[in-house]
Formats: sequence, C-alpha cells, structure tokens
Amino acid sequence: MTLDCALSPWLIGVLLVLAGSLQAQTWEGRLTDGSRVQVDPSTNRPVLRSPGGVVTPLWDGVHRLQDGRSITVREGVMVPNREVIELRRGVPPTSTQGFVVSGASPCVVLVRKVCGLDNECGDNAACGHARQLHQIGVEEERELAASGASSGFRQTPTQCAEALRDEAFFLPCQQRARGGGSTPCGQLVSKVCGSENRCGGQPACPLARQLFDLEYQDRLKSLRPEQITEAGKQCREALTDSRAFAACPR
Repeated sequence: MTLDCALSPWLIGVLLVLAGSLQAQTWEGRLTDGSRVQVDPSTNRPVLRSPGGVVTPLWDGVHRLQDGRSITVREGVMVPNREVIELRRGVPPTSTQGFVVSGASPCVVLVRKVCGLDNECGDNAACGHARQLHQIGVEEERELAASGASSGFRQTPTQCAEALRDEAFFLPCQQRARGGGSTPCGQLVSKVCGSENRCGGQPACPLARQLFDLEYQDRLKSLRPEQITEAGKQCREALTDSRAFAACPR
C-alpha cells in the first residue's frame, strides 16, 4: 500500500501483522440502503456492485453497514481499523451496552476535536468524516428509540472512541485561536504573549500556552464546553498575577 505514511502507528502495525491473512480474502458487505460493497484483496479498494454488474468506486467518507458497523474510505482505500478486521474475519458485531465515558460522548468529542470548538476547521475533509460518524450515531439512537428499547446494541460510540486515537485520518484541528478568545486562558495568552506573539520569547508565554492547551482539551470533553474548566480557573488567577505573568508591553 502507498498510504502507510499517512496512517497511525497502530494501523500500520495492523497492516503488517494481518497483511497475509486479510489480503488473501475478498470481503463483501451491504450498506444500509442495500448496496453491495466489495473490497479488492490486493489493493484494499472498495467498490459498489450494482445488480446489473456495474462497478463504481466507493467514495471517500464514513459508510454505515447494515449490521450497524461502519467502514472508512480515504483516497479510495478502506482504512484498516478493528471494524475492518472483524468484518473480514466474519466476527459478528459485539454489543457496546455499558460503554461509559465521562462528560460528552465520544462522537461529540470527535467532532469538536476535528472540526474545532468553534468550527474553525469545518471546511476540512476530516471534519466532514467526523460529522458523518456522529450522524450515524444519531441515527442509531433514533432506531433504538423507535424500537422502544431503553438500552441495547450501540456500535458507534466504540467507533468514535477508536477514531479519537486515529489522528492520522481524523486530523485534529490546529486552527484554534491562541489568544484573544473569551476564555480565561485565551485572555492570559493575549496578555503575556502579545499580539502576533511579540513576547513569545518571555518565560511566561510558553506556560500560558500550556494552560491554554489544557483548557482546550478539557473543553473538548466537557458536557458544557462554555463553562470554566480547572485550567481556566488557574488562568483566571494568573491574570491577576502581574509578577509571574507580566503583560507584554504594547
């Protein structure tokens, strides 16, 4: 494959260990609309096969299967995650009942991480893929509610949790504001680092940025990201400390 350099270390390891056994097998599945998907064992390229025999490449994105699992296609190649391994081995989907996370759900965190808390990276392809996976989770919940089940099979949260670890495909948004924001740590960065990072060489600036990053990560996982975080509380105190966090001269 030519995409190893773009994949996470875990996925590269999966490819190396399972290349022989998986590549030798052709896998087929069905999308939720009944479309037949087939994957070429030598290239990992998925295609759609119509009843009339017409073959078309499966477009990039996240695609939900009839059994509730999903596959991800990047640059025309199926990304080999745990889902793909189980599908090719014929392993039935396992229930995710009891999957617990603190704060926001994995799919919500994934969208925030990839698209940005304020949708700063909303135009990126990775953001579109993250939103697709989140929407699959929403549809899964609706189906469960329509069936009258208060709990049961939920595959998507596990998929989102795995996607959070795959930063090669679900690239984290790097366009978040480093200062001037409404959060305490954003204000602290603006204060000590100055506009256009004029005081970036001062000792207090890297510390302020570290606090900002901690605050950002806490907000990603929070049920209410607009609320002040623990790091935010530290920044609020730091804003009043004119000695350790001296303001950048104008």
